[in-house]
Amino acid sequence: MHTLPLETARQLSPFQRWALVPLTLLTLAAVALVTVDLPVARACAPRDWPDELHRYLRSIEPFATPYGQGMLLITVLVILPTLRRRVPRIAAAAVAAGLSADIIKLLVGRQRPKYFDMASDSATDAFYGLLPFLHEGPSLKSFPSAHTASGVAFAVVLTHVFPRGKWLFGTLAVLVAIQRIEVCEHFVSDVLVGATVGWLVANTILYQPRISAWFDRIERPDNVSGDSTGGTETGSDSFGSNRKAAA
Repeated sequence: MHTLPLETARQLSPFQRWALVPLTLLTLAAVALVTVDLPVARACAPRDWPDELHRYLRSIEPFATPYGQGMLLITVLVILPTLRRRVPRIAAAAVAAGLSADIIKLLVGRQRPKYFDMASDSATDAFYGLLPFLHEGPSLKSFPSAHTASGVAFAVVLTHVFPRGKWLFGTLAVLVAIQRIEVCEHFVSDVLVGATVGWLVANTILYQPRISAWFDRIERPDNVSGDSTGGTETGSDSFGSNRKAAA
């Protein structure tokens, strides 16, 4: 008799999922800042990782770029045309997450590891204050990782469309983050904050009532009367109903 209430209690609400993961990631970022940021950056600085590993990680990077994401979405359009109405939401999440991270870069300056003096005592020395675009260019745009933000947002929304691929999408997002560290573009804490941005943006697009309702209208078939012309897209009539199934 008590099984259902206990199972229900274990399920997290959308808001709890929206808040718990970012808090965890930000906590890890704070810990990384004072513990592993500098040692990991020093380990990657010689750039003597095996060539095969470097090339493999570099091949994963497009998962977090507009070019790679665009090709994946074109593939979805060609192979699964009934899901074409989902593409705007997926693309919006990836683009919005990347732009959100870029806005933070313009506000908070942090030197990229490849420009940072590894003889420093702390990775906090890489921070250069506010409004870095007034001082130097890309060298102060380490915080946070826009690639990671876009990759995580892309993975989160893809998972809601293709639940069975959640481990694949999650793994690709993690590999993107590792690649950004390996090439000395970002510290560990940068990619963790980038992942936080990506998670928040994706879940806002999925669950914020007004934003989600707007995309729901796009995804709703033109003919919702259930006739033969609309029957081929019954899976796209409401993203919300599929969200519940995916959860």
